[in-house]
Amino acid sequence: MNSNLSLRHNHACSICAELVGKNNTLLSQLFMDEGIVSAVARQTKNFAVIPSIGALVAGHSLVVPFSHEPNVLLYARTNGLLEELVGLLTQYTMPTRSSHLLFEHGSTSIGNSLCSTEHGHLHVVPLGTEELTLVLAELKSRGAQPIPFSMLPKRASKERDFIYACDLKAIGGETLAYVLPAAGVPSQFLRKIIASVIGSNNWNWKIEPAKSLVKATIEQGFELKIRKSFVAARA
Repeated sequence: MNSNLSLRHNHACSICAELVGKNNTLLSQLFMDEGIVSAVARQTKNFAVIPSIGALVAGHSLVVPFSHEPNVLLYARTNGLLEELVGLLTQYTMPTRSSHLLFEHGSTSIGNSLCSTEHGHLHVVPLGTEELTLVLAELKSRGAQPIPFSMLPKRASKERDFIYACDLKAIGGETLAYVLPAAGVPSQFLRKIIASVIGSNNWNWKIEPAKSLVKATIEQGFELKIRKSFVAARA
């Protein structure tokens, strides 16, 4: 772990707003409760697990860096945080029996990302084994290249914009990861593929924030952080 990292924040970023405890976050807007700051399942010094607004399934979460960075995996590798990141993923998903799809639509530079949220975020989506296989097969059919997970950071770093996806088991070298150059690929590209596989039309989180699924996700071990003034008022 690199203890000398300086953290960047963006006052206009919705994820930064949750991480630093600002008013009127996307989560507080969703539940129409301005006392809510954020919900966190697990965190380390440099990363946190938060619920995904527009969850595709119950348990759909995001692993995000505390620093405002354009990606997760490359940030972790560049700063010697891969072990910390992998450890967080393993600890967070270990209690469940589900298969987990990991995916990221990232960029190598701030200000150029085609993803709808610029702050780097790694999706963790519980899926059935067959559903996960179908998602990866669809991604491969669209030109994604299968590579060992250990080679993923180096391969992704060659693109300004990239998408990668894998079974969580790829972290242990048991399966392959799939990487796709994402120049010109529309926002929420992989969300749309996943929604199609699971038989849902609600892939666009900006239109359908999936309040009931976010609530179900939070109930799976997330700690709601409430603003102190509201804690006193509710006591």
